[in-house]
Amino acid sequence: MKKFTLVLAISGLLTSPTFADTCTSKGDGDWSDPATWTCGHAPSDGDVIVIDAGHTIDVDCNCGEYVNMRIEVYGDLHFNNGKKINLDADGVVQIYAGGVMTGGNGGSKLIIDGTTMWDGNDADVPGPAYFDAGGGPTPGVLPVILAEFTAELNSNNEVQLYWVTAAEQDNDYFMVQRSINGYTFEDLDQVDGFGTSSSEIEYDYLDTDPIEGIAYYRLKQFDYDGQSEVHKVIAVDFSQEGEECVLKVYPNPCPGNCSVELGECDLNNEEVSMEVYDMAGNLVAMDAKYPDSERSATFQVNTNNNLSPGIYIIKTSTNGKNYSTKGMMRGTGNTSNAGNYKSRL
Repeated sequence: MKKFTLVLAISGLLTSPTFADTCTSKGDGDWSDPATWTCGHAPSDGDVIVIDAGHTIDVDCNCGEYVNMRIEVYGDLHFNNGKKINLDADGVVQIYAGGVMTGGNGGSKLIIDGTTMWDGNDADVPGPAYFDAGGGPTPGVLPVILAEFTAELNSNNEVQLYWVTAAEQDNDYFMVQRSINGYTFEDLDQVDGFGTSSSEIEYDYLDTDPIEGIAYYRLKQFDYDGQSEVHKVIAVDFSQEGEECVLKVYPNPCPGNCSVELGECDLNNEEVSMEVYDMAGNLVAMDAKYPDSERSATFQVNTNNNLSPGIYIIKTSTNGKNYSTKGMMRGTGNTSNAGNYKSRL
């Protein structure tokens, strides 16, 4: 069964799309500059912010409070004079070995849950170190300090995951998770942790049935008392040989009525089905048709058709090999609960 997946974001006058991205630095840059980040927007609520090794990111704003943000520092998080990052009670700043947090003057602050955890008059903070609502910097108290996490496709078309911990405390196990969109993750398998160690420990996991196209992997680590922590997301692009179909939506942004096209490949006159899911995994709409031509099948999506503003996943399927792709669409929908609605589009 040939499968294609597209992310659909529908926004209206009453509701704006909520981002929950992994934003990785592309080089040296300013915190508030969208061009600094791979996600294409400035850091926002729910994001995982990754400052890669060798990169210096300058905090250039008195940033308002971010909700549920995680900041991972492998390079240099530098606070310009008087600039601030403000996180809510769920916020976390984790500085890995080789990373550092530096600052200007006492007006430069890291604030979590209303409490100043560090300011520019304090010493620079090298990794490993950790800040959350409980305080900081607290080196060596994390369940796991992840030093390396990689994924690559092997000669058998399997995805080999490899990771290294620099230190562990009460590490029960890792849950390996996978996603087709980088937002919602499924559990693949559990890998037992070492427990407690101050030396490097190596781990690996083999995904023998990978998703074709771009897949996202992450580790969710659990300690013995049930506390958990989600680590950095990485992506693998797996495309089998042969002609690839393209799934796209237009116009973008969507004014209310949009087209979803699967094409640029031979569809063999096989029926193509399309399903629309909300981010909770509820099927909210569906349709099926035969191709309009040998190389194209187009569906119409009316976003006023009881689809609430928000982010959706579009999946298409037809006979053949698997693909996935990612895209964004914004339109005008009403405010009904899409999760309680299912129809043919």
